[in-house]
Amino acid sequence: MLQSPLSHSTGSHSPSSIKVGDSVLFHYRISALTQDRSEWETIEDSFEIDKPLLIVIGKQQTQFKEIEEKLIGLTVGESTEFESEKDAIRYSINLQLLKIIQTNNISNTDWDMNETELYNLTLSKKEEGNIFFSQGKYISSSRCYRKGIKLLRKIDKSKWDEEDRKIRDLLITLFNNLLTCEMKLKRYGNVVKFSTECIENIGANVKSYFKRAEAHMSEGNFSLAIQDFKQAQQLLSTISPNDNIAIISKIITGSAKTNTTDSVELYKQMSNLIESEFNKCRKLETEYNQNMKNMFKNIFQ
Repeated sequence: MLQSPLSHSTGSHSPSSIKVGDSVLFHYRISALTQDRSEWETIEDSFEIDKPLLIVIGKQQTQFKEIEEKLIGLTVGESTEFESEKDAIRYSINLQLLKIIQTNNISNTDWDMNETELYNLTLSKKEEGNIFFSQGKYISSSRCYRKGIKLLRKIDKSKWDEEDRKIRDLLITLFNNLLTCEMKLKRYGNVVKFSTECIENIGANVKSYFKRAEAHMSEGNFSLAIQDFKQAQQLLSTISPNDNIAIISKIITGSAKTNTTDSVELYKQMSNLIESEFNKCRKLETEYNQNMKNMFKNIFQ
């Protein structure tokens, strides 16, 4: 009898804590038995390209129904292999569970959570959104960031700046990530809406003005885009590349991070990006105005 590529389970065998509604991150390798049934041919391998898959248990997001059943029986770090038949083709499937992101029954209990629970749950939604984003699943990623924002805003605003602004900083990070998702999806109206909400209610920063300017420019609203590019430049001018990295990061991203690149490089990157896009916007506006003049000129000649 031909053996499948990996025919054993590894790892601990303690009871799994996975339940319906949890998100799980896992590696997978799918091999198919060749037509002459002489060997297994690998057709998909997330191990090789180092791109694990994230799914929500209970939503049947995979082509093999057994995958969810097998994942539920695993603990983090554990691997398993099984065979399945689909459309008269025999498959061997190897799984390795990497991470469990539990829901904690969000829909039923988030109103009853204390501040620490809300904050920790928001961190989980942010992490889940980051994983979706790395997989190019921008709609799912956007949903996670929006849920995180909703959860965190349940905390009284008077406490946002306690403990080195950790709540406000996380809120701004979520908004920045959300804006990046919405730009990827070309949902420019949402970019304008969420960046405005961040600027007016959470904390103005260079990135929020820049993203809003990009959205306005993409929609052909060049005058509004120019206003925001100018706002971004003005805000950037309040710091210098030699300032402390935390100060520069706070102005540019809204969050006083210290684990980013060096301050001079961060400042230069943002400054050059704004200048480049600002010049592009002015050029587009000039071309648009000239085209409009030519159109009216031809109409009334």
